[in-house]
Amino acid sequence: MERTTNGELPGRIAARPPALAGGVGAVSMARGLAITPALPSLGALATTLKQYAAELPADELPALVGELEAAKALAWARLTTLAPNPTPDSGTLDLLDAKAMAGRLRVPESWLREHARRGRIPCVYVGRYMRFDPERVRRALDEQPTGVVSGTATEQA
Repeated sequence: MERTTNGELPGRIAARPPALAGGVGAVSMARGLAITPALPSLGALATTLKQYAAELPADELPALVGELEAAKALAWARLTTLAPNPTPDSGTLDLLDAKAMAGRLRVPESWLREHARRGRIPCVYVGRYMRFDPERVRRALDEQPTGVVSGTATEQA
């Protein structure tokens, strides 16, 4: 199949779509400013790739498959590294259920639930589920008078 002087297939599609001409995410410099071209929609890209597969000469198909495999590898690499573990400053809460919090405190779960119900241990309700922020619980326990282990000692005093 013969190509025109600008690399296009006569009467068909461009040899390389304009969005991909410099590679995906290619940056051009215009007046000292970096400009990233908009990517084509996924549907448009799929249509273009199907046209390439149907119209490219057979001897160029291995190169097309190689480019597709490279793009596939890049996409998988991004998918596996897109969501790093949240950091404490990322705005997410690490809330524990009563069993996990009681395990950290080395107390019975029933003791923890009872103190949370009475307001001695801070908790939040997510729907009907009692959850604990370990940092808030630690601060609350640090603020309690020393030597007071159970709610009964405070009630008796």
